[in-house]
Parts: sequence; structure tokens; C-alpha cells
Amino acid sequence: MKQKLAEWRKEIENADNFRRFYFWIFDYLKEEHKTILMLEEATTVWSMLGLDKQWALWPKFQEYLEAAKVKSISKDTWRQFYDFIKVHPTSLDNYDEGGSWPVLIDEYVEWSKTGKVDNDL
Repeated sequence: MKQKLAEWRKEIENADNFRRFYFWIFDYLKEEHKTILMLEEATTVWSMLGLDKQWALWPKFQEYLEAAKVKSISKDTWRQFYDFIKVHPTSLDNYDEGGSWPVLIDEYVEWSKTGKVDNDL
């Protein structure tokens, strides 16, 4: 079993394999639910995968999630979050407001600029 675990860890060191694994995790965790993962589960898994350590903006993102009282993460947000942190590893300076990011990400970027949360959405 230890040998197999070591093989799997080696496999996900490859960025493409990690991406596929990351996408699979959402479907595994959502169980019978259709599209959401509870925020606590999502943040725990993001941390377990090391995304909190890979992404310089993680502390601010967590602060936003609490301020906005986000309760769940959709499949679209889960998947695009991975791309978002790769495109914006240390700064939101080149964020394209006309891009096709999920609403949660757009709202995070807006909050990071203004410090205001729109809880009406």
C-alpha cells in the first residue's frame, strides 16, 4: 500500500495529472449533491492539496470568503479557481474584468479593491 501511495504522489507531481486529480476530487466529495461543496470542505481540501501555500493571495481570499459569508462552492468555481490562482499567483493587477471567471471570483476581486461585500447576490 505504501508503494502504491508513493506512486500516486509521484503521478500528481505532473501538472496535468494534478489538474485531473483536482477536478476529480470535487465529484468525489460532492457525493449525491448536484453541484455544491460546502465551503468548509472546499477550504480544507484546498489546504490539504497545498493550494493555500502555493497561492500568495490565499489569506485575503479566506478573509473574503468569511466577509461574504460564502456557504458553498459550485463545480464551475472549483474548477476555475485552480486556473485563477495559476493566472494570478501573486497579484490581481492584470485581472481582466471582462473575462469569464465565476461570479465568486469576480466578487473577490472587487472586494479586494474596495473592501466592500455585496451580500445581496
